[in-house]
Amino acid sequence: DAVAAAPDAGLVHRDLKPSNILLGVHGETQVVDWGLATPTPEAAARWSGLPELGGHGPVGTEAYMAPEQARGAPPDPSHDVWSLGVTLAAVFGGRDAAPPEIAAIVARAQAAEADRYRDAAAFAEDLLRWFEGRRVAAFAYTPTDLLRRTLAAYRLPLLVGTAGLGVVVVAVAAGWWQTTRSLARALDAQSAAADTHA
Repeated sequence: DAVAAAPDAGLVHRDLKPSNILLGVHGETQVVDWGLATPTPEAAARWSGLPELGGHGPVGTEAYMAPEQARGAPPDPSHDVWSLGVTLAAVFGGRDAAPPEIAAIVARAQAAEADRYRDAAAFAEDLLRWFEGRRVAAFAYTPTDLLRRTLAAYRLPLLVGTAGLGVVVVAVAAGWWQTTRSLARALDAQSAAADTHA
């Protein structure tokens, strides 16, 4: 969310990495080191009165740079999305170590520019979906995955419903058994009475 605010101001951070994202004691997040930040071409006029920010060409930390950024392309919010994807993978110890849905978010963040999240806000929305247990847009769910998620999401109602159904089945079975026994006794008594009169 912090990075998502930058494009609204027309800025691209261009050096997002774990050491530039700080976590406070209350869980707040702060993005630091905006020294390489640069206005997007569309927003450059809004920043014309300020000293030039960042610089031109392939600047940033190589391991966290989008390929277009490494080639010196004009700054674009999708470059920061790439860096966020690499950073997210690092939090989990690499994409292969991340849960499948997180790996899918990382893969979308590091996809070709046309297939990447359009900005950090879209990236944050998918990550929030994962945190809240909702379906992640970047992940291709199989029917088994969807069933597993449904069972997990509705675990308590399903347990209560199953227990209630069990009680109903036991009550019906007990009632049927009691009725069958009463009917059998009545038939035996009727048969005995018929034999006595005979």
